[in-house]
Amino acid sequence: MSLRLKAKLLKRMMLGIASEKEKQEIYNSHESNSMLEQVWNNDISELSTTSPFDKKGLFHEIGKQIESNKTTTINWYQKPVFRVAASIAVLVSLSLTVIYFVWNNGKFAEKQILSVFSGSTSMQQVVLPDGSKVVLNKHTTIKYPKVFNKKVRRVELSGEAVFEVTHNPNQPFIVAANNVEVEVLGTVFNVMAYPTDGMVSATLISGKVKLKYIDPNTKKEQSVTLAPNHSATYYFKQNRFEVSMVDVSKVTAWEQGKLIFSDEPIESVVTKLNRWYGVQISLSNDLVGKYRLTMTIDNETIDEVLLIISKTIPVGYSKSDRLISIYPKQ
Repeated sequence: MSLRLKAKLLKRMMLGIASEKEKQEIYNSHESNSMLEQVWNNDISELSTTSPFDKKGLFHEIGKQIESNKTTTINWYQKPVFRVAASIAVLVSLSLTVIYFVWNNGKFAEKQILSVFSGSTSMQQVVLPDGSKVVLNKHTTIKYPKVFNKKVRRVELSGEAVFEVTHNPNQPFIVAANNVEVEVLGTVFNVMAYPTDGMVSATLISGKVKLKYIDPNTKKEQSVTLAPNHSATYYFKQNRFEVSMVDVSKVTAWEQGKLIFSDEPIESVVTKLNRWYGVQISLSNDLVGKYRLTMTIDNETIDEVLLIISKTIPVGYSKSDRLISIYPKQ
């Protein structure tokens, strides 16, 4: 529409004969201000004199209405798109905060070390964070994190235990005992690693395990891989591994409350009896390396066991409270 036609509409509005549609055209027009100025300065003889009007007041009212119809200026930060972006930014920030908290809490849990000691009178079962089950023999301590590291499941053992490890090929399971490591993916095995024995022994019941020893001074590594029904023992004095086939039911008989000795040196038998009964047996030096024993202990008292030994090999014994001495029979 031309400027001239719009000016005529403005005059119709001033005369009070413009329709609502015509009024809206004037209000929404970009040229409204210039038209007001033009009509104001022009001759208004065309306007009705029979219906006097307040020219100044009317122009002021029309100008006010035009201004109210103009597009309101919105700052960039007030626009909906930026409000949405700001909301997303807040959500992302909160999410990152939560993720950091969970991650940091997980790291803290990995550093929290739990320790379980079975004591001198009974065995104890432990369920690890991954669901793996461990049965601790007497006088045994196991240490493990509250939450396992995502790359490896690592525990420390001092004593003897049977492990039933939950299978996870992406997260190896390692038992660390006196610089010897037993690494598995998912299997059942027995580890004996009492600090005073001078050795660490692992017996595989099922699956597959790898034993590794790294010399703390030279960093030289020795390792062996076991098949089921085999045992590997690392002797610290000899600085070597020995692997042999074994009867795993005898090795793990302690789980059923039994001790089974098969052609075992008497000094090794005495060491195990000390742990099993919580006593202190002193063996005469004259007997070390001289006799070997084959016997099964099942619910017998320490007095009954000492009697059986004295009837099997030529030894005598004396007892005072928890102190017991075994010596050659005269």
